Amino acid sequence: DAPAIIRRALARALQELEASARATSLGLPVPEMLGLTARRVAPLRWQMEFWSWWIPDSMTFSLCLRGTSLTPESRRLLLGTVGSALRTCHENCLVHRDLNARNIIVMQGGSGWSALVVDLDRASFAGGPLPASRRLRQLRRLYRSLAKEKVIPAVMQPEDYLGLLHDCLGPDYDDRRMRRFLLGSRAAVLWHRLFWR
Repeated sequence: DAPAIIRRALARALQELEASARATSLGLPVPEMLGLTARRVAPLRWQMEFWSWWIPDSMTFSLCLRGTSLTPESRRLLLGTVGSALRTCHENCLVHRDLNARNIIVMQGGSGWSALVVDLDRASFAGGPLPASRRLRQLRRLYRSLAKEKVIPAVMQPEDYLGLLHDCLGPDYDDRRMRRFLLGSRAAVLWHRLFWR
């Protein structure tokens, strides 16, 4: 039923716009969405494009880590910035359904690094700040994407990820638990490699 398909697609697109508008109004590190356009590309297929302000000199988190020669200090600052951006989202109840290294964009300016979380497709807001278990699920997915794109261990070591964890989870999550999480993430990457092609 074509009208039902179109309604579902439009509802999903509008949900993303609503999530983006709410995140922007809360001051979260997300790009401001301006709207969307939809066009029919086949009898039962539509293509939708979201519009936001142009963000000059930005790149994905993974491309930045792979494509630029960062000093250890600059890498630490970058990871800290990304961790802080994710913590802000988590503390303000944002549930991102596909947190990966391509859905974080970073840029470096005169005042240092800044980061934005993009692609709020199917994103929602929880009733309160995200619990540690939910944050860790998202951070494990991010770790897995960094490994899949060969950022870990080619460019950065798994231990470097601890800095991002510290900035994202805060002082309530002790170092021993973060290291245990890191070991679990490494094991999850090895397990998933059995299915990657």
